[in-house]
Amino acid sequence: MRKEGEIMKVRASCCVALVLFSAHGLLLRGNDVSEKRTNPSAQGVIDQWRLQFQDESYVCWRKKSPWERLNQLQAPPENVQDCKHISLDMGRNEYESTSFVLTNLSEGPLTFNVTHDPIGVSATLRKAVWVKVDDGSSVNDALSLIDDGRVVIPSGESLEIWVALHGNNAAAGKYKQTINVSPKGLKSQTVDIAVTVHDLFLPEPLPLAVFFFEEFTGEWRRTKPNLVEAYMSDLKSHYVNHAFVHPDDLPRLAVDSKGKLAADYAHFDHVLDSYQILAPKTFIFFWAPEGYLEPSGILGGHPEAKGRPKFMTPQWRNLFREWLTGWVAHMKARGIGYDGFVMHPYDEKGGPKVQAMIQLIKEVDPKILVLYNGGIGKSAESIKKNIAPYADAWMPYLYHYLGTGGINGDATQQVPLKPNTDYTLSFYIKNAGSSLYLSLSFNGSTSRIADEADAADWREYNRTFTTSSDTTQVQIGLFPNVGNKALLIDDVVLRAESGPNLIVDGSMEAMDLSDNWSVNRATIVANTKDVHSGKQCAEIKSLPRQSGFARTVGKQLLGVEDGKFFWTYANPVGIDPGRASPYSAYRLPVWLAWKEEMNGFATWAYKNGRWNGTKKGPNWGLVYRSDFADCPAGVSKQELVIPSKRWEATRDGLEDYAYLYLLTQAICDGSSEAGAKAKSLLASSMEEVLNDENNPLLADKAKRQIIEAICELTPTR
Repeated sequence: MRKEGEIMKVRASCCVALVLFSAHGLLLRGNDVSEKRTNPSAQGVIDQWRLQFQDESYVCWRKKSPWERLNQLQAPPENVQDCKHISLDMGRNEYESTSFVLTNLSEGPLTFNVTHDPIGVSATLRKAVWVKVDDGSSVNDALSLIDDGRVVIPSGESLEIWVALHGNNAAAGKYKQTINVSPKGLKSQTVDIAVTVHDLFLPEPLPLAVFFFEEFTGEWRRTKPNLVEAYMSDLKSHYVNHAFVHPDDLPRLAVDSKGKLAADYAHFDHVLDSYQILAPKTFIFFWAPEGYLEPSGILGGHPEAKGRPKFMTPQWRNLFREWLTGWVAHMKARGIGYDGFVMHPYDEKGGPKVQAMIQLIKEVDPKILVLYNGGIGKSAESIKKNIAPYADAWMPYLYHYLGTGGINGDATQQVPLKPNTDYTLSFYIKNAGSSLYLSLSFNGSTSRIADEADAADWREYNRTFTTSSDTTQVQIGLFPNVGNKALLIDDVVLRAESGPNLIVDGSMEAMDLSDNWSVNRATIVANTKDVHSGKQCAEIKSLPRQSGFARTVGKQLLGVEDGKFFWTYANPVGIDPGRASPYSAYRLPVWLAWKEEMNGFATWAYKNGRWNGTKKGPNWGLVYRSDFADCPAGVSKQELVIPSKRWEATRDGLEDYAYLYLLTQAICDGSSEAGAKAKSLLASSMEEVLNDENNPLLADKAKRQIIEAICELTPTR
């Protein structure tokens, strides 16, 4: 047993059958050898599929949406059918993605040739590769090229085939992209993709600042010459038009042996040259002064601190003025004017020190653009005095700005305990838009234990602990870990080794769950449609935090007023990004940015997605590398940078933003009657898409309607 003070370990409870497989696929049980090419779990899945596809060796089918996750051993979805036709709408220079799934129902592995016939719209075939995330589960997130048009699928398993289309300035009209599926020795079939290319172009560049948070250094060009080019080409194809430059790559604020500024732009120039393929509209220079500008007179951390005056003294300020003035002059000499760069001194920090820095920048040169993403406090007067006159761009974190980030509310129950006693807590959990934050607050010597849990489908979690000598009770708190989203809980049990369940209504079958469970900034209601056992489970949903000050006063003073930049950044809250929904966590945030009138969007982070992130913390990377040591077998080496579904969903969101922008422009240029109709469509689309973030079909429907409305309002070119 573990004492309360130890780190809480949450594990999935499941029955495991121990079986050994030889290299030839034989099942070994002790000395018994029998030929069985399909493992029991796979055979169980095959048996389910054969209820509908009795005589088939494989099934070619389509999920409700490409953004829905797929299990490696996928049971047949409700109303599953053969996939023969897919319809898509796109602009002449737009990207569009779709997919279908191949499921092997034979007793052994199947080899498929998957090819396509070239048409006027560019098409790239990929396969969704399984990636392990922090909890050890696998998600088909990476999208690898298909080498030689050939894929191998083990018995009982499913593989998603991803089709990435690009208008590539195709003429408006209707096209048919045929995907040929030819399993070795079996009957072939085709998937016909009907593509309608509409007579419109997305703006180039997009009508918002698109950037990333990541470290790109010039060292990469020397160690792997084609790597920087691969990154830049990928960023460009995903509409990135601003470059985020890491502190390591900036000109150093260093002095020579005589205390004079030692200006050196060689490395900085090399880094800027690395961005030629991307050709960014604007560079965002991130300073991180805590490690780069503040240390003085020491050798620790960064050598340039040696001999440098103490931070913010008159001597330091004079040196800073010379450094910043020279840097701006160097940029000008390279042909990059004031509108080509933004200074981002501190990240997610506010207060007097940060305010003093942004004021100092403007004192040195008022034309320098400054990005601020720290807190704004609660005083309008403080904003007007200390931030607004000096910040040209405000970049709040999206979910904090909306009041939906983090942990907002919970359902709790207080339970009496005995001192020095072993207990086991178990419960079943399923996501309904959120993962779980579990809190155990004791009244004994250890006050609190907490951990996170997550499950795409119903899963049991267990936790054991031993109470201290002075512990007499515990408060169990069940928190949705993403604000304003829901969590499903069933069959909560807390008991000593042989005692009764101490949780009142742990079965969640009471008429009114709030009689036994208390809620704080949350609701708890019965869910009868998706239960683990019995007739109902509990659906816990947190309530919005109040964010009126940031969304009114902050926006008025630091947002779009007077032509200022109003940017944001978003990433999943309270869940490993690899497990997050590509649709709701990556595509829809761009819709939210549009709704809030934001004109810049970024995601944390970009590169170095881990193929195996088990117990390694959040896997932020949106792209993977084929040259990493843990890259799975079967991943194509044709490209160094491999996109994720999350990265493709982000691109879809950016295109949605562009279409929303084009519709507003068309409304201004069109007739009053058609404009009124389009305004109604704009409002209804926004409401419908954002009110049901678990339905990926809604954004596609809205996009198609918006494209048609733009074409109707815009004269034929």
